Amino acid sequence: MLSMLLIAVVLLPGVVSLAVVVARGRAARPIGAVGAGVAAALFACTMVLTAAVVTHGPVQAVVGRDPGTAWFGWYADRSAALLLMLVAGVSAMAQAFAGRYLSGDRGRGWFVAATGLLTCGSGTLVTGATLVSVAAGWTATGVGLVLLLRTYPQLPSARDGARRALRTFLVGDAALWTGVAAATLRWGPVDLRHDTPPAASGEGGWAAVITALLVVAALTRCAQVPWHRWLPASLAAPTPVSALLHAGVVNGGGVLLLRSAAITDGAPAILFLAVASGAASLVYGTAMMLVRPDVKGSLAYSTIGQMGFMIMTAGLGWHAITVLHIVGHGLYKAALFLGSGSAVERHARQIPYEAARPGRVRALRLAAALMTAIAVAGAEAWRPYPGGPALAVFVWASATTVCWGWLRRRATPAGALGITATVAMAAFAYVAIAHAATVLLALPDRELPGAGIVTAAVAAAAAAVGVLRHRGSGALASWHKTIYTNLLTADRGRRLRPAPARHGDAVARSRTITDPITVGTLS
Repeated sequence: MLSMLLIAVVLLPGVVSLAVVVARGRAARPIGAVGAGVAAALFACTMVLTAAVVTHGPVQAVVGRDPGTAWFGWYADRSAALLLMLVAGVSAMAQAFAGRYLSGDRGRGWFVAATGLLTCGSGTLVTGATLVSVAAGWTATGVGLVLLLRTYPQLPSARDGARRALRTFLVGDAALWTGVAAATLRWGPVDLRHDTPPAASGEGGWAAVITALLVVAALTRCAQVPWHRWLPASLAAPTPVSALLHAGVVNGGGVLLLRSAAITDGAPAILFLAVASGAASLVYGTAMMLVRPDVKGSLAYSTIGQMGFMIMTAGLGWHAITVLHIVGHGLYKAALFLGSGSAVERHARQIPYEAARPGRVRALRLAAALMTAIAVAGAEAWRPYPGGPALAVFVWASATTVCWGWLRRRATPAGALGITATVAMAAFAYVAIAHAATVLLALPDRELPGAGIVTAAVAAAAAAVGVLRHRGSGALASWHKTIYTNLLTADRGRRLRPAPARHGDAVARSRTITDPITVGTLS
């Protein structure tokens, strides 16, 4: 019974998609109207399935029960059930939002059909019992997203976004299917229900090659450097599409590394390259997020940075934290995209606040940074985790940024104490939740050699963020304005270098950038 429920949850969105394509025209409208209802019902079924998996064990529906004989099928253990619940939940939320957002729009039928294909592919990706199943779901998800990006093909920006995504996905799919073919030729059908594929142990060369191909595929789908440009270009699509990205698309790379851990764990040196790319993407995405003037653009670059952290956790073997990050980030970022219009409207009505004295703000920020560091260090010492210093540096950098933003509006000792106390409680709660997730999912954890380099990379990211947020005078201010301007013009192919500091220069003493193009000189 549970096996049939698993199959229905994964395949029914594809059936709805096919029905919309076959119906066409006016007959497609009733089917489109029930799309959100079907998605909501599937989310309820997924919750039942997850409860059954947590209490009674994994559920499977495969062709060929014996190891080495199954080519295709679905398998839901605890981590897969949680990820499937994320896919169904985000899909239901986005389709319910689209019911009014696309009301009367001629592209609504196209949206429902492509969403069904994307949801079906994402469900297969997170529950694939074999490597072939995971790869099939991966490709179906990519096709569904490209179709969604072409909801309005008459818009040049929409065509450009679909073209960029298609080119990037072709690279990732080619790498993935090459890896699948190599693994199948060497070991036969790779069954992911077991810790290691047959005869895979001890074959470091084959495991390294296949892992490298899987890592390339993961980086392309997660919009990591240097394959990051497709994600900001996708913003021309309807807002529900940006939310659907978090139903197993942009976070699909982390899912792939989780599902193929039986292979990738045998090549830690290759995984370290994924960690390096994730660290670079974390720095780049966070810096771009800080300077983007539009809400959706800021959210898109924030996603690139957060996917960088997810790739780092997967590469370091923090499997439980990877699952926790995928689920948490997917839910709240999808909600942020759907609420981006309301956020802009609410921000436009805000009453300007009176800025506090710069000296007081600097002193309170320094105190908040020190207290936050103490709180994060205490939380990490309370529940030590493999490679914990790297995670602690990331948490401290994020928490300090939150504190500094808060102190811009409430630059008082009471405000500083309040926000640092909140951050301290959040840090301990995060560590406790991460520990609970590790115990619940019972996934292996390991520490990758060179984790100290990752810590240094995240510390460099925190330093870059500090320079970017600097508002003082002197040489540091010149670098701040130059970095800020280069990030604003990152997609225009022009670079600036700092202008020579001069005594009494009004631009160097300015606390705000009124004309950033005049800050530096063109290289």
